[in-house]
Amino acid sequence: MGCSSLPLLNLSRCTLFGRIPLIYRNLVNISRAAKGLTVIGAFAAVIVVSAAVQGQTIRTYDVQWTNTPPSIDGIDGEGEWDAASSGGDNWNEIRQAFGDVSTEGDEFKMLWDASNLYIRWSNTFADWLTEDTSNENPGVDFGVETLNIYLDPNRDGGPNDVPDSEVDGYKFAPNIVTSSTGGQLISAEGAQAGVGMIVEAHVDGLFGNAGMYPGGFQGIVIGSNNQNSGDDAGGYMEIKIPYSSLNAAAEIPDTSEGMPEGAMKITGLNVDSAPVNGEVWYANVAMINNATPTNFLPAWNWTGSQFFESHGNGADPFGHGELTFVGAPDTSVLADLNMDGFVDGLDLGLLLGEWNPAAAAAMGITGGGAVPEPTSAVLVLTGVAFATMRRRR
Repeated sequence: MGCSSLPLLNLSRCTLFGRIPLIYRNLVNISRAAKGLTVIGAFAAVIVVSAAVQGQTIRTYDVQWTNTPPSIDGIDGEGEWDAASSGGDNWNEIRQAFGDVSTEGDEFKMLWDASNLYIRWSNTFADWLTEDTSNENPGVDFGVETLNIYLDPNRDGGPNDVPDSEVDGYKFAPNIVTSSTGGQLISAEGAQAGVGMIVEAHVDGLFGNAGMYPGGFQGIVIGSNNQNSGDDAGGYMEIKIPYSSLNAAAEIPDTSEGMPEGAMKITGLNVDSAPVNGEVWYANVAMINNATPTNFLPAWNWTGSQFFESHGNGADPFGHGELTFVGAPDTSVLADLNMDGFVDGLDLGLLLGEWNPAAAAAMGITGGGAVPEPTSAVLVLTGVAFATMRRRR
């Protein structure tokens, strides 16, 4: 039996099936914990292992739920990111020994809701690029300053500690651009405002588009603003990534040795619904910084490899950083349709709007608005709605 689609509740997977990747990851974590109890007898071995752990610790970050999404404008609006967790700072430079900390204050914050992932990158970096006013929709240029975001939604429930030949994920790479007039830039589909960006869907490797991402911004919005004056040098880049834009192929042909013709491989990249509390995605955030050679490639989750997408030294893979989605309202209370933690007139408005949009509009309920103060019309319509539901049962 298939799963019914519930777009109003933002559910498109069976509840149990949606938890299978989480159950799998918990088992993997238990296994890792058990391995960690192994007694190492030789003192020299202890020293070697300690050094490896210091340089290759997987970083974690809790992505907090928000009921009030930030404005994607590159401006640090008061209170917009207060609910976000700390822990997106202390970047280390890749291609250098672990401990070469970024000198330009790189830090990210993330929030989520039922439709989007929100990311803010802040820094004290002064040499932002100026928008190319002669080309509204340029391609990305990796030879200049670029923000790199790597996300693996891991909808196939795969482990994190795999070699680079098995790495899957999206790479979002916008150039770090500011307005030629000194204000903020807003970049979106068909109006990139001179900001080059590329999105790729990697499967079993660090490069390419084997996951067949269709291309384009697809609802992604970038707001950037470089302060670049005195103590305010640096700035912000804010990004909204709709889950609907994470629409790489759910399956691709599996051409691995020994696989029969027509075999398919699940990519784990196609996101058909919002995350659930406790869901873990693998991630990294880094910057290509040509303007500061001594701080060329800082990254949140340091890797001993040459590339921020990498899981590390091929002889000792360890994984990306991990994002855990937390704080969403309890959706087991199905009457809380807008998931704001309350069962109220807003939810009834959504219900009536779904059941009979024309009648809801006649009552002044539009766009999921709250039901107005009770009137005879509201009571009659509500009574008719529930009477009709009873007759249909």
